Amino acid sequence: MAALTAQLATRELAVVLDNCEHVIDAAAALVRAIMNDCPGISILTTSREPLHLPGEIAWRVPSLRLPDQSDFVDASWLIKYESVQLFVARAQEAAQAFRLTDDNAPVVAHICHRLDGMPLAIELAAARAADLSPRQIAALLDDALTALGSRIRGTPDRQATLAATVAWSFDLLDADERQLFPRPSVFAGGFTLGRRRADSVRRPDTAATRCACRARGQVAGARTCAVCDCRVRGAVGQSYGGAATWSFDCRDRPP
Repeated sequence: MAALTAQLATRELAVVLDNCEHVIDAAAALVRAIMNDCPGISILTTSREPLHLPGEIAWRVPSLRLPDQSDFVDASWLIKYESVQLFVARAQEAAQAFRLTDDNAPVVAHICHRLDGMPLAIELAAARAADLSPRQIAALLDDALTALGSRIRGTPDRQATLAATVAWSFDLLDADERQLFPRPSVFAGGFTLGRRRADSVRRPDTAATRCACRARGQVAGARTCAVCDCRVRGAVGQSYGGAATWSFDCRDRPP
């Protein structure tokens, strides 16, 4: 590390460190050393977890823009949205004859919504256009974790399927943090922060920070990603108590 900082000490560069989450402590130590000894260096890191260093500015990469479900009008309107544009571009790579039409556009928009605007998920779904119609692709999404996978040779294992992408994050969690996933699995379609707190997960915020499927919007009102529903088998029975308590609690609250 000393040799590296000596080389960078008098230079003005932008340094990019990618996928820091699986070596977070080592990455933080490296960045700290460079920032302390190399005043002309700016560092951009990509990670599912902040480095938590002084001067760090975290910017969460948002999901692609999605049409409101009331805006499922026609192809010329829906193609304005980045999520639909990405689906169409990747679908045409898989099947050159694919076109967004007024007939299939609402289905494509539905697919993008089901996948929460996540680029990798949309790309994996669109790749199935080589064999399937948009309506048939949409029918696969109840089992999206295993049904959607890449056929491109050389794709990193963690990006080959949605299951592998989630596992890449899940494997970074310790035993306590992993409780976030099975316990709230009783909630269909996602859950709010209020529901999450009703369940006795010890460190939900840390686990959510590292999760591959970050929710959109403000934290207080955000829901977990609908792509995977985080439906890990096991420990579901013990969750019903927390779910029921939260539900009855909300029943008596004013709207």
